[in-house]
Amino acid sequence: MENIVEMTSGFSGAQIENLLNEAMLHALRDNREVIKDLDLEYIADRLLTGWQSTELKYSDDIVNRIVIHEMGHALVGFLSSDHSKLVKVCLNLGSPKNPGYTVFESNEENLNIYTKEGLLSHLIVLLCAYRDWETDRK
Repeated sequence: MENIVEMTSGFSGAQIENLLNEAMLHALRDNREVIKDLDLEYIADRLLTGWQSTELKYSDDIVNRIVIHEMGHALVGFLSSDHSKLVKVCLNLGSPKNPGYTVFESNEENLNIYTKEGLLSHLIVLLCAYRDWETDRK
């Protein structure tokens, strides 16, 4: 139950109902009668990013760049004392528009109201970039 509460922070009642219904269908397609945490996470990720095809459309090089990019956001956020808690890093390679994302805990009461330090750390996390070390060495 705690996982559902954390996972659905900011969801409406209808969105929570949809999450549970889709997770139930996902479990049934896998010939199970019990919903597992993995079902909930899989469906929550799909609800966040949309229901794209699951075909891999990226080369190994692009996948590596996506991974490094998202890990950059995660590490900078994790190491920043003024940033929200890191929740997870997700690769969504079936999505042409959102192949990866990093999720930080949201505090609804302080959403978009930052201290100077909090705003600076938020901007740094958003702007952290991957540097192509192979290109720089040549």
